[in-house]
Amino acid sequence: MLLNVQKKLNLSIVLMAAAVVAGAVVVNAEVSYHLVRFPEIDSRGYIAITDSGVIVAGNSAMVMLLEPARDVAGNPVWDSDSDGIADGYAVTTLNPGAYQDTFAWSVNESLDVVGFGSNPYEGRVALLWVNAPAGNPPVELGRTLEADIEFPKKMINVDAISINELGQVLVREWVEDWSGDVPWFLWAISLVNPKDTDSDGVPDVWFEGEDGFNDLMVNLAIRGPDLGGCINCSVGSINNCGEVAGMLSDPSASGFVIVPEDTNGDGEPDLWFKDLNGDGWNDLAKDLGPNIDTVTLSDSGVVVATEIVGTAGNFLRWQIGESGNVDLVAVEEGACYMQGVNNMGQAVGYTDRSWGNHRLWTTYLWEPDLTTINLYDLLDNPSRTAESLQCSDISNTGCIVGTIMDDAWEDTDAFVAVPIAGNTGPEVSVSSPEEGATFDSGATINFSGTAHDAEDGDLTGDLVWTSNIDGQIGTGGSFSATLSDGIHTITASATDSGGKAGSDSISITVGTAPPEVTVDGITPDTMQAGTSMAVTIGGSGFVAGATVTFENGLGVAPSANVTSVSGETIEAAVTAHKNAKPGVLWDVRVTNPDASSDVLVGGFTVTK
Repeated sequence: MLLNVQKKLNLSIVLMAAAVVAGAVVVNAEVSYHLVRFPEIDSRGYIAITDSGVIVAGNSAMVMLLEPARDVAGNPVWDSDSDGIADGYAVTTLNPGAYQDTFAWSVNESLDVVGFGSNPYEGRVALLWVNAPAGNPPVELGRTLEADIEFPKKMINVDAISINELGQVLVREWVEDWSGDVPWFLWAISLVNPKDTDSDGVPDVWFEGEDGFNDLMVNLAIRGPDLGGCINCSVGSINNCGEVAGMLSDPSASGFVIVPEDTNGDGEPDLWFKDLNGDGWNDLAKDLGPNIDTVTLSDSGVVVATEIVGTAGNFLRWQIGESGNVDLVAVEEGACYMQGVNNMGQAVGYTDRSWGNHRLWTTYLWEPDLTTINLYDLLDNPSRTAESLQCSDISNTGCIVGTIMDDAWEDTDAFVAVPIAGNTGPEVSVSSPEEGATFDSGATINFSGTAHDAEDGDLTGDLVWTSNIDGQIGTGGSFSATLSDGIHTITASATDSGGKAGSDSISITVGTAPPEVTVDGITPDTMQAGTSMAVTIGGSGFVAGATVTFENGLGVAPSANVTSVSGETIEAAVTAHKNAKPGVLWDVRVTNPDASSDVLVGGFTVTK
């Protein structure tokens, strides 16, 4: 049963510049809580948080799921009344009454929330709220450690939990053994692989086993007394490809990425744990090196982490390839603790430093090219010297979540950072010739257009004109040119002083038009995710240089490499991503070099 919270959750909006030149960060409003935590935000803006200052039904911490309100177009409403306070979130409370404390860690696209609850008799128990907004009570995930622990057999002493879109839950359990002369610590990282028994695409079996052990769990890593135990080991996250990132410390920190294997070729990882030498460690894990902390990864295989060097931390970035190789691609010395990365490769993190008697954090955003944006620096805001900004995650749409806290952690304010336009690009218009105009071979064609920028004014003289067939054909507001025969896409473009570009395009025909492009079919029309195969596309009007693309589906689109083209046939090698969604129909489009094209609607399917 859901519990009501007798106060409105107001999220402060931090307006974040989308580029370095866009400038300042403005804090509009905050509402104080006690140790609010924003562990994660999903691609649609849903957030699972913990408010440690709320006491409801005997609990000293409150788990809440925040759902972004949406307008008629389906876009999140952040501040509909423009009062400076984010009112675009609906709050659902998820606390179970049987636990002293409950904490949220992660939420997936099905709105399943995972976290843990503290029981005074059993320690911390892993909890799962299946489809949290439905009001279902949480379920406890069964324990899997092969250790001598008395009843009850539950997932106890658990933290660092993550859940992905596939319903896979990542957990870490810590056990102390005081049976010998010297106590040691045993920890294990485990994975829950839920079952979809009715094949509707939604996990409906989360755990099995009458003995209390979860038969759907597998150990990803375990460290026993013969290896010295483990101190301060943690799991970063699991992505939607089933890849896992984390770090261990025994006693020196070491980062790792687990890239599971697909041994039966069905496109889904089926080999998670492989211990060939008996050391309790997963041989599928890729070593990220020593002195690593705060590891996290995206669906696109971007891995970010902090390398601890003295009291400072370097920012490291890796890329997981289709082959499973993990390659270090960037190092930013003297950076900060990394907290999140999205599928575009944008990463967020924060510094930790002291200023007088105050402990301060400064939050940064790294673009994929390592361009750095300082989101908030207290030294630039002297009126707020006792407070600091600490980010925790970034969504695929660029929204950042985190907390603003004082140096004693006694008051914290939730915040959501949303990107704003900053500098706008020029508005460009082609006035002549008209769209669809036709000209004889060798004709002189007159071109004219305008460009205006909100910040720079008239940029008509800076226009650059190009043809997709002949390349650059002119500059300025008007000129004349003779073009090759064919169907031309003419583009006029201008760039302002801030680096933003604007353009306008038309299509014209010179000479005799080429045959119309038609796409009649593709053979075969079905393939498995994570595989490649040869296809034949039939139709008419194909010319050398034609390309094949897949459009209007859900998830990652297949890719095509054209190997040969004749007038009525295209041969191509098609590859489906290992994380492609099954059963999705894709449109098949053939495009000639002159931009003429045709599409076969719903002509191709990817399966698991």
